[in-house]
Amino acid sequence: MVDGIAEAIRPLAERTPYLVAVYVFGSTATGRATKRSDVDLAVLLDPDPGPDFDLLGFLVEAEKVLGKAVDVVVLNRAGEHLKYLVRRDGILIYDRDPRVRKRFDRHSRKNYEDFLHYHRRYVKKMQERLGHGG
Repeated sequence: MVDGIAEAIRPLAERTPYLVAVYVFGSTATGRATKRSDVDLAVLLDPDPGPDFDLLGFLVEAEKVLGKAVDVVVLNRAGEHLKYLVRRDGILIYDRDPRVRKRFDRHSRKNYEDFLHYHRRYVKKMQERLGHGG
């Protein structure tokens, strides 16, 4: 299934300005998709994409070539947890610039580790407050 998605998306990705990488994630990547499932795509853009990247246009074209509903997230603008889920479960189907993608991946991993550190501290404080009736 993912191979068919990659084949269909590749020509669209190649003609889309500023697009660095495309991942399939969600139920399609984890093998839990049904016939009614949409396709979740995560796109990585150049660090400075300018006004030429048309997210809505990419979404519409992706739905046309895949023949089903598509959700697209821009990794450059996504929260740390979503980036983590894409890295953990996503399948890379297009990679125009591996150097840029790997740099983004390293930076994203570091940010997620920082996020987890502060999240754990927050949860601990909340548990302490709740444990003390506060």
